[in-house]
Amino acid sequence: MSPRDAVGEISPELGAIRQVRRRPKLSWSMRIGAAVLIFYVAVALISLVWTPHDPLTPGIGDGYDAPSSAFLLGTDRLGSDMLSRLMVGARYNLGITLTAVAIALSVIATWYPARIASRLDPIAAIREE
Repeated sequence: MSPRDAVGEISPELGAIRQVRRRPKLSWSMRIGAAVLIFYVAVALISLVWTPHDPLTPGIGDGYDAPSSAFLLGTDRLGSDMLSRLMVGARYNLGITLTAVAIALSVIATWYPARIASRLDPIAAIREE
């Protein structure tokens, strides 16, 4: 096949007009949303191995300390580091979100089994080969 076949001309091998789906360009809002999501997931994954201070230990700093080099986001009323608490909170929030999405997808799959099965058939055919 020649490159001209990909733009919708008649192909002698296929005997019909071949339409090719082109990937739509991403809008700026989609790019910004993807960047925020990637950052959020990165923070949650980093919190698995590193946090600046223990998020559950009170009294690390004075209560309501302003942001400084020791505490980048300051401290809460008990003196706990806010950055560490936000990082750990992102991890828990991401787990809850993924669980809710999985439940929602399973409910949709229960209501529309034929549509879901037709979408999964090509994937099953690839696994069998």
